[in-house]
Amino acid sequence: LLQEVSDLFHIARGLTTRAISPTGANTLSSASLAFFGHGTGGQAGVLFLSREPDVAAGVFSATGGGFIDLLLGARAPVDVAAGLRLSLAEDELNGMHPAMSLLQRHFDGVDPMNHAALLHRPPEDIPPKHLFLLVPAGDRQTAPGAMESLAYATRVVRVGTDYADLGGVREVEGNSARGNQRIAGMD
Repeated sequence: LLQEVSDLFHIARGLTTRAISPTGANTLSSASLAFFGHGTGGQAGVLFLSREPDVAAGVFSATGGGFIDLLLGARAPVDVAAGLRLSLAEDELNGMHPAMSLLQRHFDGVDPMNHAALLHRPPEDIPPKHLFLLVPAGDRQTAPGAMESLAYATRVVRVGTDYADLGGVREVEGNSARGNQRIAGMD
């Protein structure tokens, strides 16, 4: 994951500092750059955007945080929780198990949950980001609890029809969401 984050920083530097048009002028401004990441790509994006001043926005699809939730909730392509229960010889497994705490501790440095707050309250030299989190209904790869946790940590608001149970994420209020309408046949 850290290599992916490093690659993203290098790409951002290249896009904002090198001449990319035939005339030699840099045609991209940092205000026009955005990031899109799905699954683990989105997890890397949270780390990247939390410290990148030249990318203004991020879109995360099926991206979760909290490695215990990710491990215990992923069902495809492999049921990770079943493998953990088998390897730990436990019938029931939850986040209070010592082995799960050790795994979480091992991944704390790259867990998006530990970087998400910087997206809405960044250090002084980094502007806040515009964020959009897509929470796909019925996703079996990213645990719903992990997606809810990341949505809550980034402090995004829920817009549109609520397909997934995101109890901790407040709904958008006011005129800012008035243009969001459900279109027939677009389910």
